[in-house]
Amino acid sequence: MAQFDITNAFITVQHGTLDVYSDEVRLDLAATLDALGTNALAKVTSNQIVRATNALDRADEMTNSTSRARALSAAVNKLYAVLTQVWRTQTAPHVLARNTDLVEDDPSESDTTRFFLTVTFPEDHPEGYFAFTSDKPEEVGLWSYERTGAHTGLIHLNVNFAEEPYVPFNHDLTLTFGTPRSGTFTGQNAAHTNIHGTFVVH
Repeated sequence: MAQFDITNAFITVQHGTLDVYSDEVRLDLAATLDALGTNALAKVTSNQIVRATNALDRADEMTNSTSRARALSAAVNKLYAVLTQVWRTQTAPHVLARNTDLVEDDPSESDTTRFFLTVTFPEDHPEGYFAFTSDKPEEVGLWSYERTGAHTGLIHLNVNFAEEPYVPFNHDLTLTFGTPRSGTFTGQNAAHTNIHGTFVVH
């Protein structure tokens, strides 16, 4: 998510929209801290994050939507200025346990392969049930994530079903994180076709 400048259009939105935006910012912050793992932040960077987060908290406590929008704009710009510095060294999360969509870069919409990775926590799988589907061509199965570097990871697809005439086979998707919640991927689809595209962690 990019930084933004305050505009008249933005300050007219209702609190519900601001809540959604604030939640997205906080997800980026949490994902960034997860990517860092046990690596200690420089004191100056840590202090900048604390100050920006405090400013975000104060903005969220405001009841006037115009004042809140202006305060949120300032807080978010400060926070992303720090996060983008951190992302130069670490973006890949240590754990990926959120719904993730991957879309092939393809000029033909009718031929575009999409992967939909979902995570649920039913009573019989309190640790999480990681399922996926894909289309064009269709696959169904389970998935897992492995961090392979500061900016890279693998999605392991354990395929239970593939649409005919294809035969199910387990395969991986290689992720390159531009931010802790987005980036690019390469791999194969059910037809053994090499593909590449973009992904978003929700």
